[in-house]
Amino acid sequence: MDKLSFHDPLFRTYAIAASIMVLKALTMSWLTVVRMMQVRGGFRSPEDIKKTILNPHPNSEQLAPNEYVDRIRRIQLNDLENLPFFLVAGFLFILTEPSIALTQWLLYGYVVSRL
Repeated sequence: MDKLSFHDPLFRTYAIAASIMVLKALTMSWLTVVRMMQVRGGFRSPEDIKKTILNPHPNSEQLAPNEYVDRIRRIQLNDLENLPFFLVAGFLFILTEPSIALTQWLLYGYVVSRL
């Protein structure tokens, strides 16, 4: 069970990489909202165009696709599809006790490629 403690550099590397990926996925959700508010469009459902403080002049054109918003939405969906596999594969990988250099290279390399 010592493998699953922060004293183990392999687990620490995994925990850091996994935390960064989860934070990125959460950040993309908020970035999607920010972009929708910037362009006042790109909404997905009719409930999104209700009159609120943030949307004082709603109209049906706000439901039209907006490439500026959809790009972030596609990135977010891709992250959500791949994140569970990364978390499981990374966890199983560190249980095989690879070298710390290989672990850091693979896990941090994946994280950098996704940022």
